[in-house]
Amino acid sequence: MGKHHSTISQEVKRGTVRQIKQVVKSSSGKTYEYDQMSYSADAGQASYTTARTACGRPPKWHQLADFLDWADER
Repeated sequence: MGKHHSTISQEVKRGTVRQIKQVVKSSSGKTYEYDQMSYSADAGQASYTTARTACGRPPKWHQLADFLDWADER
């Protein structure tokens, strides 16, 4: 694929979702649940985007809101 193996591994880990399938037996009426792990590119991208919003330094003006209010009053 031309990418480092850890990059591929991280993307697969981010995009792996658990899918639950319910099967109802008509004869007994019992419900059975089966889960299956599968890869979803959309889930991987959503996970990546969510994680990236938490990265980076917050803007300086967020910390200065009280100071700016005080300075505007003067």
